[in-house]
Amino acid sequence: MKSIMDSLIVVDPDGRIRAVNRATEELLGYKKGELIGKPVGMLFEEEFFEDSHLQKLIGKSSVRNYETTYLTKGGKTIPVSFSGSAVRNTEGKLVGVVCIARDMREIKHLPASLLLLGIVCLLGYPLIHCITQGTKL
Repeated sequence: MKSIMDSLIVVDPDGRIRAVNRATEELLGYKKGELIGKPVGMLFEEEFFEDSHLQKLIGKSSVRNYETTYLTKGGKTIPVSFSGSAVRNTEGKLVGVVCIARDMREIKHLPASLLLLGIVCLLGYPLIHCITQGTKL
């Protein structure tokens, strides 16, 4: 769990946090002891882990790349891509849910960065050409 770079949270069948990795602590600003035993729903802006969503996850056995938003200890929001898998014992009884969330802040800003790069390329070429060739725009 320590070497996983994405946020990893293990939740019991009641939706209470049982384990977190270091990436979760760093991303959300909490210490492990502040999270263990607390409802996982406190970490999400929407009520993703309230009864109906948790039941859907349990029924499907997994959720992949669901876009949602984490809430940090300081109240800031972080867009994440959430995946979760139900964990069952040999009798098929739910024993927990393993949740992984990837911070999407950089990816969310990528389209704007690409647009800016495109504009620079479009405007930059004539300017560079003028400078190197000694001509006017």
